[in-house]
Amino acid sequence: TLDNGICGFTSDQVTLTNSRTIGGVLSADANICPGASPGPITVTGYVATQGRWQYRVNCTGAWISVGPMGPIVPSYDPGPLSVTTCFRFLAKNGTCPNAASTTQRTTVTPINAGNVVAAVDTVCFSNSTTLTTTGNSHPISKWQIAMGNCDPITGNWLDINISLTTINTGALFTTTCYRAVVMNVGSCPPVASNVDTVVVFHPVITAVNTTPASCSGANDGVIQIMAQGSNLEYSI
Repeated sequence: TLDNGICGFTSDQVTLTNSRTIGGVLSADANICPGASPGPITVTGYVATQGRWQYRVNCTGAWISVGPMGPIVPSYDPGPLSVTTCFRFLAKNGTCPNAASTTQRTTVTPINAGNVVAAVDTVCFSNSTTLTTTGNSHPISKWQIAMGNCDPITGNWLDINISLTTINTGALFTTTCYRAVVMNVGSCPPVASNVDTVVVFHPVITAVNTTPASCSGANDGVIQIMAQGSNLEYSI
């Protein structure tokens, strides 16, 4: 209000606007399987005219921006993740200082199915061996065997409902592959270990030598069979 004494009073109204920047609040933290996506992460409660999303691998180190500062996109889908990652929304409001949102942490729970090792990788026909898995981060749910096609994906794997870390194969008559299946967390699918192949060595007849009997009806004839293998049986 002004008064110059002669012209009377004059007044003007001035409005002051508080235009601070607010980063907002992100969606709740999430726990996912390796290779899964946490889905869209959403920011709410922000005060800004522009913004951009940022992330940190393993939730450490510098924040990495997803594109430049620009029009506000209130949700962000990072896609499949293999390691724990943190996210935030960086808000900009005119000439005011930038402000970051709360941090959303997506924890990726890794699983180690361990390493299966046979006590003996080559056994003789009808012999057995033991297999042990070590280094698995979660309990074993079952073992599996395959014969012929031992491909981890296309093999004809049959379940052995044993949850021990060491198993005995029993008598083996053909080359057989083994692997352990480890439980996962939550809704994550089980994970299979490496494939260990136990080769079965079959008896092989290498030579047959005969010596006829000296006379008809005599029992001094000899049949000599030479073979490779174990637990060999002969019949005439």
